[in-house]
Amino acid sequence: MNMFYFFLQGIPECMGVIALSLAYARVPLRWRFISIAGVLVAVINYLIRTLPLTFGFHLPIVMFLVIIVIFRLTNTSLSRSIIAVFSSLATLALLEFVVSNTYFSISNLDPQDVIADERLWAIIGVVQAAILNIMAFVIARIMKPFEGAWRNELPWIQQKMGE
Repeated sequence: MNMFYFFLQGIPECMGVIALSLAYARVPLRWRFISIAGVLVAVINYLIRTLPLTFGFHLPIVMFLVIIVIFRLTNTSLSRSIIAVFSSLATLALLEFVVSNTYFSISNLDPQDVIADERLWAIIGVVQAAILNIMAFVIARIMKPFEGAWRNELPWIQQKMGE
């Protein structure tokens, strides 16, 4: 995939995975942190995918990275971090399945033709990422975050509750 389209889809999708993981872990959403982490994870993801490795190798590395980031920067236990990241990736997989199949059935286009069209595939990915971020916001509202979930040594991400 073209680098432009990869980052067009990848940054919001990584932000969504991080935000949804934080929401599942009941950590308040800090969008400044989520934005920075989403860009960094997308860049690492891109670099790994450009290596001559088996396709899909990037996924366990990204999962491990997000788990470690949540565990180290919040007061969340390691087990809660693992469950939250796995849950958010399962949600992403289900969302990708539903959105893609819905588009394929509405458009009557062959899935291989849609996947081959980088621009169209990226647009579908952006829609999925937007839904993922909205889901994170809604889940964070329903599952009230814990007070003091962020570690105090992170003044650049300390924001008021409710943002």
